[in-house]
Amino acid sequence: LIERKSPNTFFRQQNIWYREENRLLQARTFDPGNLTLKGVTLWQMGSDMKPEQRVEAEAAIFQHPGWVLKKVVIRQMRGGNVVTTIPKTELMVPLKLKVADLKILEKEADSMGIFALSRYCKKLRQRGYDDTRYMAQLHSRLALPFASLVMAFLGVPFALRTGRTSGIAVGIGVSLGIGFCYYAFNAVLLSLGQGGVLPPLVSAWSANLIFAAIAVWLVMTLEK
Repeated sequence: LIERKSPNTFFRQQNIWYREENRLLQARTFDPGNLTLKGVTLWQMGSDMKPEQRVEAEAAIFQHPGWVLKKVVIRQMRGGNVVTTIPKTELMVPLKLKVADLKILEKEADSMGIFALSRYCKKLRQRGYDDTRYMAQLHSRLALPFASLVMAFLGVPFALRTGRTSGIAVGIGVSLGIGFCYYAFNAVLLSLGQGGVLPPLVSAWSANLIFAAIAVWLVMTLEK
């Protein structure tokens, strides 16, 4: 259980709970890509803390000064029983809950280990939610350890081409240039993977494969 600066907001990996005065909101997940809460239930509590209204929505999208609930079912309650049911296409609910408060979910995923992140992705899929963003992170972490091997392999043909006469400065400059190109290219691919433009597997491993292929080509074209 993680508690934010506000004592009314609590987060779990799968569930979000938020309390504001006599209202209690629960959501299954938060998608930071489109600022959307999914699987939303909002309770309106009476002075005796018994539910007077339950609002269920497929999603809630942040729109100042609150959240717009989509595909809504409003149930009026009395004595713990539902007395009326009203469906609505959307409903604006003024809440103080901000997107910045919900970003903790993204940070939490960033701090997960590989196995924990893999389990989180599996749970998201089982609940019917999009796990593309987190799968891209997972594959990126699996691919990262191989980056140093690719960089070392890529440095061999450059070292042989420049030779001893070029000096240390040239070698350092080439290494920095290769590293920067790899980092920039990999960052672009990862961004495309998290956005769903590329499959997570492709976005995470393409940089390693492409730079390894370049290294092989450079070695094969060395003058004998």
